[in-house]
Amino acid sequence: MLADPKTSPGVRADFEQRNRMLRSVPVDIWSYGRDYGRFRKFEASLPAADPVEPFIDPGGYLKSIDQSEAKLREMLADQKTRKP
Repeated sequence: MLADPKTSPGVRADFEQRNRMLRSVPVDIWSYGRDYGRFRKFEASLPAADPVEPFIDPGGYLKSIDQSEAKLREMLADQKTRKP
C-alpha cells in the first residue's frame, strides 16, 4: 500500500519526486499512450503546412501529469479508507 510507509517505504515520495521532475522538464513533443492523441495529431499533420506543429503539445504534457497526480491522490485516499 502506498499510504502505509511500513509496507512500501519511500514509494509515495518517489511518485511525488517523479512528478516534480517531470514538471521541470521543458517538453514540447511527448508520447504516452492514448493521452497523447497520436492518431488525431497524425491526421492533423497530413494537410498542415508544418507537419510537426500538431504534435507540439506542452499543455497536454502537463495535463497528463495532472491526471497522474490525481490518480495517485485517489489511490492514496482509497487505501487510507480501507486501512485496517
